[in-house]
Amino acid sequence: MKRLWKLSTTILETFSTVLLISFFFCVLLQVFFRFVLVAPLTWTEEASRLLNMWSVFIAAALAISQAGHLRVDLIDRFLSKRGKRILDGIVALISILSIVCLFIGSVIMTKMSWSVSLTMLPLPQGIFYLGCAISTALMIIFIALSLFKANREGENG
Repeated sequence: MKRLWKLSTTILETFSTVLLISFFFCVLLQVFFRFVLVAPLTWTEEASRLLNMWSVFIAAALAISQAGHLRVDLIDRFLSKRGKRILDGIVALISILSIVCLFIGSVIMTKMSWSVSLTMLPLPQGIFYLGCAISTALMIIFIALSLFKANREGENG
């Protein structure tokens, strides 16, 4: 299980990094062609938005998997271990419910806009929303697995 977890986060890190580097080079191309050659490329605007959005969504799922998201831990200091586990469970449940709503909305938007193509790139508009759907699905999986892991540790310790 640990090896699968490590492999999945490594794949996500690599994918997000490649997307971010591609975004960076796309913006460099955009600036170079527009201001140096005075012959702007038409596709770089859409490509840079798409790459940036996908990179951010994949990185958000990665942050969930590594518990790297922001958290105010003021209340945690005053709780027992059991109280902290209960609070963590409540927070995870609220997170899952919120993310499920986002997932459903992104799946609906992906389906609705899949038949419409982007202006400059030969891709469907639904590709923007697909990144959100995949990311939120990964977030749900990571939160559920971390809850399962925390529950197992709570029973053993």
